[in-house]
Amino acid sequence: MEGNYAAAIVANASMYGYNFTIAPTAALDDGLFDVILLKEAPVYKYFLASYRMLNKSIHKSSLATVFKTSALKITCQRHDYYHVDGEGFEMKEPLSYSIKRKNIKVITAS
Repeated sequence: MEGNYAAAIVANASMYGYNFTIAPTAALDDGLFDVILLKEAPVYKYFLASYRMLNKSIHKSSLATVFKTSALKITCQRHDYYHVDGEGFEMKEPLSYSIKRKNIKVITAS
């Protein structure tokens, strides 16, 4: 998929935090990422659509293209930045994502 996007969000859970829902259909246990591509648009259109993150309907916005996948590679034609869970990084090479199903082991003490 090619295009000009203001943001590409790769999520395995629905919320950013503070009740801002960026991927309303995401499920932690489905083995898939929800990918939300926000089209380039004037800034005021993002503000007008921001309520959709509070009412869990951002995936219905005309600004958003949404799909599910178990693997993804993101490339940029220009110098850019990205963040992982709030930590910022400089994008020096393509970003690759893949799901490892049932990969977390939980140990509890009783």
